[in-house]
Amino acid sequence: MVERGRQVIAKVAQDLTSQTILDFIKRVVKIEDSELMTDQFRAYMTMGRFMKHRIINHKEHYVDGDVHTNTIEGFWSLLKRAWYGTHHHYTVFWTPLYVAEACYKYNNRATKIYSGTFYRIP
Repeated sequence: MVERGRQVIAKVAQDLTSQTILDFIKRVVKIEDSELMTDQFRAYMTMGRFMKHRIINHKEHYVDGDVHTNTIEGFWSLLKRAWYGTHHHYTVFWTPLYVAEACYKYNNRATKIYSGTFYRIP
């Protein structure tokens, strides 16, 4: 999951049930202060019981005002690009580290290294 304009948090899921996804959300998100935006994947359908939940129907459109999944889709595209381009293959054993690497790159994408010092780009 990703907060727009902020950090991404991702992990390899053991399964994609509603309960597993909800447990992950509860661990990393203040659900009372958050709004979840998803596509129509069945496991997301119960999330509205626990937090504000808006759904985008990709069969109709990809953006409906401020409701879209483009932010997280951008993260997944970077992870997949690394898979196809740099890493070529992910084994089950090492996949969590590849996902962690992608999160680090995404979360530090505005940081440039100059003379061994990190500078944050405004």
